[in-house]
Amino acid sequence: MHKGEFVYITKTGRFYHYTDDDCPIYSSIKKGKKQAKRITETEAKAKGLTLCRHCKKEYAEDMRERGRLPNGQNIGCLVFIAPIVAAIEILHIIF
Repeated sequence: MHKGEFVYITKTGRFYHYTDDDCPIYSSIKKGKKQAKRITETEAKAKGLTLCRHCKKEYAEDMRERGRLPNGQNIGCLVFIAPIVAAIEILHIIF
């Protein structure tokens, strides 16, 4: 899984990638098929980039294995669920 404080971003990417062979983008970078810039994760977040879905999934699995996340919990699920819950609450108030 992720090692060190550095992540990789591609020229046109909106995501950053950990040094993880399970990520297809990082694998392409490592093989020299895709060019990327190495920056700190803090810099990537400051630029508005988010962790790629492959790395996010692997990170969640790694944290579960270490006992830091309960089984079935997905780090990115709130991004999709929170707006739906908010919309339901607004509709409930209106009706």
